[in-house]
Amino acid sequence: MTTERSGPFLSVIVKCLNEAENLGACLRTLLAETASLDAEIIVVDSQSTDGSVDIARHHPVRIVQIAKAEDRRCG
Repeated sequence: MTTERSGPFLSVIVKCLNEAENLGACLRTLLAETASLDAEIIVVDSQSTDGSVDIARHHPVRIVQIAKAEDRRCG
């Protein structure tokens, strides 16, 4: 019996708020470590104001942004 997956085998979620200084290195490392896997990387941005989203856009990741500042939560 085989089962078919409808999505990737591994999802890595990176939640950030104003992490422009570290985000590029983090994403490059994650992409290198997951290159041989059926994986996706999702960046969840909490309305950063430092260009974090622009940095994420330069990488093959999915970007999700929290719509309202009051919805920011830990983890």
